[in-house]
Amino acid sequence: MQKTKFLNTCFTEEEWLTALMLSRGDTIRTIANKLSVSNRTISRHITALMRKTGTNNRYKAIAVLAKYI
Repeated sequence: MQKTKFLNTCFTEEEWLTALMLSRGDTIRTIANKLSVSNRTISRHITALMRKTGTNNRYKAIAVLAKYI
């Protein structure tokens, strides 16, 4: 699993893909289907994104990451 360094935090490839798809307006279900994982897995990726960006919702997390995706 490839990791990317961002503000002293590593994001997994799956977290980056989730962020990219969220930024394009995809739903959790759509992302899960595209990545062949469960909805719960995508929810966990989103939770990790929020934790690692220091935000309290997915939209703020995407806003923080927007210039990198």
